[in-house]
Parts: sequence; structure tokens; C-alpha cells
Amino acid sequence: MIVYESSDWHIYPEGLSQQVRNWITEGKKEQAILIGNGDLSEFMYRRWQDFVDSIAVRELEEVLDGHPFTYIANNHDPIRFVRKVYGHIPNIEIVEEKDVPVGDTLYHFEHGSRFSVDWRLLQVVNHWIASWFPDFWLWWQNKRGRLPSQLKDKDDRAITEKESERYRHHTGIIWRNALRDALKRNAVTVIGHTHTYGKHELAKGLVWVDGGDMQKDCDYLRITEQGVEHLRAVP
Repeated sequence: MIVYESSDWHIYPEGLSQQVRNWITEGKKEQAILIGNGDLSEFMYRRWQDFVDSIAVRELEEVLDGHPFTYIANNHDPIRFVRKVYGHIPNIEIVEEKDVPVGDTLYHFEHGSRFSVDWRLLQVVNHWIASWFPDFWLWWQNKRGRLPSQLKDKDDRAITEKESERYRHHTGIIWRNALRDALKRNAVTVIGHTHTYGKHELAKGLVWVDGGDMQKDCDYLRITEQGVEHLRAVP
């Protein structure tokens, strides 16, 4: 069995990035299980309705071409909106976490935002507002000048680049909590969220792994019975 994992695509309705296409194509060649580990669609800065029957959704369906795909929803793409946008595609499974045994090892996949306990309350409030009052959320972001269309140049539009800088201060806390989760589950815990690749071997022979991000660094994981490989889908 082979599993391909990637996270943090942060795609917009206008289309898939080339690195996402490459990742899917390579995974299909190996008949791998494909897992998109959260923050794949950018519902925080665009209305979820803009994604319905959008170019990005059609391109994802086209490049998958019936191949099974697990969409793990999280903070930038709440599950209730993911179901509205992608629920009509029969080969896409929509969940918030997933366990996959590979050989004798159990792998647990989730995006990992819940491990950010230091600013968890604020994150919960933001997630709740964006999930249940999306129009107000977009109005608020517009007032703050945080929408991609309001940023000065193309480089600044990479919202996740700014998030990445901000998350670096909290990455250690997130990773320590992922480590505890791996020990508690007796499984390899695989997360995204921080936009930073990391891996730590535990005394029991388990690991936690942060797969990095597909948008900025084009990181992904290839998981087999031999372990976890960190690779890049070069656009």
C-alpha cells in the first residue's frame, strides 16, 4: 500500500495549481491512496458559493478521473461548505480526520489546527464566524484590507506566506501536541497547518510528521511499509 499526503493547497475558484496536478498525477501512477490534509480550498477569503461548479472544482474532478480522494476539511475549509462544493463528486470522501493502516503501522491524518492550544480560543471564534456567518466574515476581512484583491502585489497575495511567518512562533507547541497525540493513539500522527515540514522519531518507534504545504514549498509525503518520504511536487 502507498499513501500520498499533501496539505494547505489554499486554492481559489480560478483553478488548481500545477503542483497539485503533479501530485495527483504521480499518486495515480502508483495507485496510491490520495489524502488532502486540510486547508485545500480558501473559503476564508472567498465565498464558498464562488467555488460551486468553479474551474478549480471541475479541474480537480477531471485530474482525479474517478481515482479515490480523501478531502480532510478544517479551519480554512469548514466541512459543511466542503460538502456543498465537492459533495456531488462520488470519488471524493469528505471527513475531518482519517486513520489508515499501512503494513503494521496505523497512520492518523488530521489537519492539526486543534493542536495550536496557545491561540485556540481565538481560532475557534474565527472558525465559528467564518463557518456560520461567511458574509460577515468577508465584510470584516474587507474592512481590515485582508482580502487577496486588496493586497499590493502578487507576492503579498500569498496569504499563507504571511500565515507561515506567524505560525513559526507557534510551530513548536503544535508539534509537541502532535507528538503527544501520536503516543496516545499509538499511531503515526500526520498533520499540516504550520506550512513547515517536520518529523520526529519517538522512543516507541512511532513518529509524528508535519507534511509542510503544497502552495509555497510544494511538500508532500509518500508513505509505504518502509516509512515516510518527504518529497516535492515541482511545478
